[in-house]
Amino acid sequence: MARFAFVYIFFILVLIISCAGNKQKKEERIREILESTAAYHNQKAIALIDSGKYRDAVSHLRESLTIVPWDPHTYNNLGTAFYYMDQLDSAEYMYKYAIRLRPSFALAYTNLAQIYLKNKNYKESINSVNKALEINNRLPEAYVIKAKVYEENELLNEAIELYKQQIELYPNELIYITNLGLLYYKAGLIEEAIEKYKKAILIDPGNPEIYFNLGNAYFQQCKLDEAKSVFETALELSPNSPPVLNNYGLVLINLGNYTGAINSFNHALESEPDAPILNFNLSIAFERMNDLQKSYELINQAIQKDSTIALFYIQKGNILIQSDNNKNAIDAFRKALELDENMALAYNNLGNVLLKANRADESLLAFKKSIDLFQENIEKNYFYQSSQSETALGNLLRWCSDPQKIYFEFAQIYINLGKSYLYHNQLKEAEQSFIKATQLSPELAEPYENLGIIYLEQGQKIKANNAFAQSRFNQADDYYAMDSLIVAEQLYNEALAFRPFFPAAVARLGFLYYELKNSEKAQNYFSRALKNADHDPDVFMTYADYMAKEKNWPVTIEYYLKAQQYSPNSLRLHKKMSFVYSLLGNKDSTALHNAKINYLDGKALEFAGMWEPALQKFKNAAALDTNNTKYLNRIGFIYTKKHLNQKAMDVFQKVLNNDPQNAEALLGLGTIYGDTQKYQQAIDYLTRSIAIDSLNAQTHYIIAVNYYFIEEIDKAKRHIQKAEDLGMSIKKEFMELLQNK
Repeated sequence: MARFAFVYIFFILVLIISCAGNKQKKEERIREILESTAAYHNQKAIALIDSGKYRDAVSHLRESLTIVPWDPHTYNNLGTAFYYMDQLDSAEYMYKYAIRLRPSFALAYTNLAQIYLKNKNYKESINSVNKALEINNRLPEAYVIKAKVYEENELLNEAIELYKQQIELYPNELIYITNLGLLYYKAGLIEEAIEKYKKAILIDPGNPEIYFNLGNAYFQQCKLDEAKSVFETALELSPNSPPVLNNYGLVLINLGNYTGAINSFNHALESEPDAPILNFNLSIAFERMNDLQKSYELINQAIQKDSTIALFYIQKGNILIQSDNNKNAIDAFRKALELDENMALAYNNLGNVLLKANRADESLLAFKKSIDLFQENIEKNYFYQSSQSETALGNLLRWCSDPQKIYFEFAQIYINLGKSYLYHNQLKEAEQSFIKATQLSPELAEPYENLGIIYLEQGQKIKANNAFAQSRFNQADDYYAMDSLIVAEQLYNEALAFRPFFPAAVARLGFLYYELKNSEKAQNYFSRALKNADHDPDVFMTYADYMAKEKNWPVTIEYYLKAQQYSPNSLRLHKKMSFVYSLLGNKDSTALHNAKINYLDGKALEFAGMWEPALQKFKNAAALDTNNTKYLNRIGFIYTKKHLNQKAMDVFQKVLNNDPQNAEALLGLGTIYGDTQKYQQAIDYLTRSIAIDSLNAQTHYIIAVNYYFIEEIDKAKRHIQKAEDLGMSIKKEFMELLQNK
């Protein structure tokens, strides 16, 4: 709260005292004169307010009023003291009295606006701020309050524009720059937030809070090394800050430094012993170090401090599973779902324990629920992290995971669901579940193994053998990656035993024998693989790898291009091609493949809900290949997911300016108009998109939602059916809404 510091000019009559006068008496007399002034009591009160001694401050201010009864500044300072004592009615009275004594008292109007803001009386807060600014349009506190009113009413753009206008006038006003950075962060404009935080550091390099905010922004982008460095600077300036220590510990966990993380969390606990999130994060760190006993002890401490957080019970259940205490693990997961019924992870883990306990009916329901919620949880996780990390309450432990782990997790849920279907002898449903798992993580062996069992059960021996062959092939690839060439050779041969004409396995054996320095055998296997390759990109890629080892670049490129023809979205292939073209000095081709690498990385990150790093990847791709509208559209869709609608519209419109028939850009604009409840405009754009590309399930789903809102139910049902026919899984809740119309 703003207050007024008194600077009274007063004269002290210094009496000429005889040489024999007592020095102590002179000092006492001077003190008596000083203490009889209003300025003395006001300055004493201000110091007491700064040190949090508000009641003592009030006593001095009342004493000041006995000396100068009608001073508006004293009433303003009284208001500030009462405000900090949370006596808002008294504070409001004092500010109003100060204004009555001096109607042009801008600072008192600003303080009054703060009272209204705290009471959520936004209209009166804005009125008071505007009066303050009419009197003095250079009051930073007034603009801060006005922006806060906008922010609390979800008018982030208005708050951002207010600060931008003020920064144009006063470019080095620190409070404007830091608050604008915080608003950018809250709005999901992380790059813009980082730029403002960096500027704020140039103005005030000794402010630990700015470094903390910058570290959080880097964390959002998964720039862990940058976040670590910035948090370390913050800790140099403020060694005992619990929020910084907590988030620094989370960075260290993500970097695999569990001992350092434990030290950081324990240090934070010294200042915040009642913070349960610190015990939770410590539990995670000790679990990663395989100290389950300590991990269990810490998660119980977290629950004792706050028994309302579902994540705590999931962690407890995970530890109990690892300790083979399945009964109590079930109870822990059920408690988590009692607190938050929409947690996919809790349903999956519960399903696993129930399946182990031969409670297949219950496990089947749990896995189904987990799959229904998985994608929704990813989006919810993004917004949760964005809002919570600045207060050190967020669970950022999964935030910067390898996105392939998210694919693996989702695939694993489908594998678990398939196992539950197998238990019930529902072979068709089990087959569909395992196939979905292979689509999510094609490198896994387990779903192929289970598919083989199903096909054998159905008497489909050829399909079974192909599935078993792919399972052995994937296992062999894993061992090959670990340099276990003998085991890999055995498994590739097992794959060939199931499927004698398996060209990818033959090609892999060719490369393996090349690695084992058996060139003649390698050549024989490559010849055999290429003869039967047909359109198998894996064969072409493996042979190109062999040619690259031989430094036969023309043939290397020839076969990589053949592989690309049949597998245009292979990240591994584009990385190999980029390397070769770079080696040969072909900058244009290198740039195109690097663009595709960034795009494919971005797609994986987007799926995993890691939208900030995904956005960076898509921007990199668009910068490297400016003619590819697909890359620009992905930027637009990330903005759409983050509800940055104007930025998204600008991107989609840019695409349409160059390509008016771009179905993805039309879908993007339709999505935005639907999000802003302009349903007819949304339908117009989505209809145009479907006319160009009628096989996009998402477009049919979104147009169905818009038709629902304008109550054209038959059209909504027709498009939902089309989306389902194209393979999209429709939320049960929406289907029920349609059926009830």
